[in-house]
Amino acid sequence: MKRVFLILAAFIVSNGLVAAELRFQPGDTIDITVFNSPELSGSFRIQTDGYIRMPLVGKVQASGKTEGELHDSVRAAVDTFVKDPYITLIPKFTVTVLGSVNRPGAFTISGSERVVELVAQAGGFSNDSSGKITLYRNGKTVKFSKNDVMTLDPEFGFLRPGDVIVAQRRALTKADYSIIISTLSAISVSLYYFSNRN
Repeated sequence: MKRVFLILAAFIVSNGLVAAELRFQPGDTIDITVFNSPELSGSFRIQTDGYIRMPLVGKVQASGKTEGELHDSVRAAVDTFVKDPYITLIPKFTVTVLGSVNRPGAFTISGSERVVELVAQAGGFSNDSSGKITLYRNGKTVKFSKNDVMTLDPEFGFLRPGDVIVAQRRALTKADYSIIISTLSAISVSLYYFSNRN
């Protein structure tokens, strides 16, 4: 088991799946609170041009920035309206869970969630799940099992903006077996019927 972990960890690092610091990208949302200024506060989504649009302030470049960099940019923009503003930022990144889970879809994270938590948010593995997971990140992929999620996930690290988790489907499910049996039964009945006609 230790050997499997070392191989997986080396693969993750060598393929650039561990990022040093989160950077915002279009589609992410930021909750911004300006103390004593509710008119400047709110939840802002980064548009495709990379900007957020704040009331009174206007456009603020957000895409490509870290939380600290964006905090400084927003503070400088708000300073025109509020002297020495006190600002808090709460990032909300988007990741996607697809495949054999009970509630696939896009989910909002703060940057401190792990794969196992997102699978749980998606309702857990469905009955047709093979137990294998593929994580897509920045054009790279890593594959592991649901057992790895439980035992290795703390070492794997946090999810990142834009991550896509795909829970793989079993090659053949109970429904597939039912269809195969039904089809074979229909073929058998047809063969029996035509063989008895001659």
